[in-house]
Amino acid sequence: YDPLSGDVMAFMGFPTAKDPAWEERHPDKSVCCIITEAPYEYFKKWAAQHSGRREESYKALKEEIGKRYVKHILLRFHPELKDAIDFVEVGTPLSSEFYLGSTNGTSYGLAMERERFYNPDAVAALRPDTTVKGLWVTGQDVTTAGIAGAIMSAYLSVSTMLGYGIVETLAEKGLIRDLKKISSVKRLRTEKAIKLL
Repeated sequence: YDPLSGDVMAFMGFPTAKDPAWEERHPDKSVCCIITEAPYEYFKKWAAQHSGRREESYKALKEEIGKRYVKHILLRFHPELKDAIDFVEVGTPLSSEFYLGSTNGTSYGLAMERERFYNPDAVAALRPDTTVKGLWVTGQDVTTAGIAGAIMSAYLSVSTMLGYGIVETLAEKGLIRDLKKISSVKRLRTEKAIKLL
């Protein structure tokens, strides 16, 4: 995938819209976050250069990518923002590698390949429980990528720690059922302070 000539595929969100105090603290300002994927190989020639001190060709490439995504993603859906953009920052796989310590700048952990879900060894290895006593694993790599995968993984991990089997957990006969029985949880549900599935 070439971020300068390929189809423009991305996620766009406005994280500041979720902060109820943002407008008060930063009137008439917002933050738009556009996330896409790009191959590490595309930026590899700058990998040996220190972050923040890479040569001008790298900075120019980032600027070109930024302009392209602003035009084809942000302004496609919000053309009214054309003259309201104050600042654009572009991160590359090199940025993720430097700031997150991720291998080759990956943003979603393990590759989402067929083998991950169909290879019995891979399936057996990607579980909340481990062969090390007291060591549990959770996060998107236990299930599937992203926030939903991380949440699902946390649920599976807690269920496993408490001794519920995977079948019980998936059939909703485990952790959630038992949480609903706890009197303090019942009281909170009655008061509408929490909502369980």
